[in-house]
Amino acid sequence: MHRRLFFIVFLGLTIGLFRVFDVPLIAAQAGKEHAATIKIGKHPSFIRIVFSGIPDEYVQKASVILTGNNIIKVDFQSPVTFKTPEKGILKSEAPLEIASGVRIGVKGSSCSITVENLDDINVSKFSTPTRLVIDAYISKPAKEEKAIMDTPIEGSSIPMETFVIDPGHGGYDSGIRGKNFVEKDFVMSFARDFSHILEKKGKKVFLTRKGDQVLSIKDRVRAANQKSPEIFISMHVSSKNEFGIYTAPKMMTIQSQQTENISVQDSDKSIANAIASNIKNGLGVNVRRERMPLSVIAYVNAPALLIELPNPEGFRYDRNTKNRLINAILMGLGNGK
Repeated sequence: MHRRLFFIVFLGLTIGLFRVFDVPLIAAQAGKEHAATIKIGKHPSFIRIVFSGIPDEYVQKASVILTGNNIIKVDFQSPVTFKTPEKGILKSEAPLEIASGVRIGVKGSSCSITVENLDDINVSKFSTPTRLVIDAYISKPAKEEKAIMDTPIEGSSIPMETFVIDPGHGGYDSGIRGKNFVEKDFVMSFARDFSHILEKKGKKVFLTRKGDQVLSIKDRVRAANQKSPEIFISMHVSSKNEFGIYTAPKMMTIQSQQTENISVQDSDKSIANAIASNIKNGLGVNVRRERMPLSVIAYVNAPALLIELPNPEGFRYDRNTKNRLINAILMGLGNGK
């Protein structure tokens, strides 16, 4: 009886001590504020911003957003201080220059990073060692890039007036699925950008699909032929980091159109060669140029091309590069006609 009573008292004292001493210790550990060390590395076309010295769960939960003002917002969503090897602990919400062209303001668990000429970002999270890496791409082109590719061409240099643009796939037909893109959505976005630029030059542009819908090849060909375009372009994504451009022998069978078929094929070839040359020389990517009896272009009653854009997982589509790619295609349309 006495032994049992002694055990109960001892157990009660132990639990009491745990409550008094251990719980505050746990709470203190939970509220511990970690210091994120920020290091900056400069490269020819981008600036690398590295956060280190924080737990892996902080990195994995971190939110990184590029705002409409071209400011990078980083929030670790847990107590953290920010420091740099040169400036020490950062405390000001007002942006402080920590490297040439890079300013950082901090507030609570977040910071705002301003980078001069910021165009786009790529975010990576690593566990061994733990770090958050942001590559901030700047819009200044490399010296070896062709200056002509950055200069928008005039609408008058493109002889065609009516275009039909065909964003490939749609609906349940998603096309290629990458880590950060789906082909049907990517080509829809690119086709809209391409169309808007043509419209600003006074051209008439029609899309075979305007949303996420399923269209058969027959539907696409019918939509194209109803508009009687001067050129038809079907847009897709390559499985590789290369630009593909395809033409096809025309499949029209009416005897009176045979002479027209020959001229259409010659026009296809000339335009495709001009675009391929501009892409290869101006953007430095490999170009695949082939002639294949693809139905979506073979049955269109106009010069018709199928292009495969470089895969987004190997080709960086920042605003400047995308405009240069569109400009290279437009130059080919003008030079090849």
